[in-house]
Amino acid sequence: MGRQREPRPPHAEDCPFCPGNEAELPVILTERPAPDGGGWSIRVVRNRYPAFAWSGDGQRPPGVGKTLALGSDVPLVLAEPMPAAGTQEVIIETPAHDRDLPDLSAAELAAVVETYYERLVALAHQLGDLLRRYRDLADDPAYNLILHSAPRVRTGSRAHHWFVQLRPRIHRIAGFELASGVHTNPSLPEHDAGMLKRER
Repeated sequence: MGRQREPRPPHAEDCPFCPGNEAELPVILTERPAPDGGGWSIRVVRNRYPAFAWSGDGQRPPGVGKTLALGSDVPLVLAEPMPAAGTQEVIIETPAHDRDLPDLSAAELAAVVETYYERLVALAHQLGDLLRRYRDLADDPAYNLILHSAPRVRTGSRAHHWFVQLRPRIHRIAGFELASGVHTNPSLPEHDAGMLKRER
């Protein structure tokens, strides 16, 4: 059993998630009103300290880390490190500072699950728009849409998270890919991203 946390007050003046401290939040994306009509019961906000600092707009900044290379005497640099891109949200399941998920009623938990579902539906709309852009702008290529729910090999790491990968089949696998196991990209990612962002 883990060590029990210290008791918390129903409201904390220094907590950005508590009602009345909205100025501490970067952006409130959406919120579910309280059943009694007074205030909110669930909020979705932008992560104030996201792991990804680049949103994908503009030129991609240089990454941090080692290059991907083959060979030792004369290394062949295959890719420079590049930063990840994406947005992260925080779902505040209750306005009460002293309540956790086990403390919520069945109805309150159902509302939390519905909020997660709504955010996934928003993601589905983005995915549909992306697939339509691939179809209209990339000459309708064949593709694989892969849901990664677990690492392909056992690593012992608990840091894995679910993600969706879109892999269009835009060129044939040749000798280099078959021999090295490394897949090449025949076009610049920045050019492809710019094309997909254009209005259809």
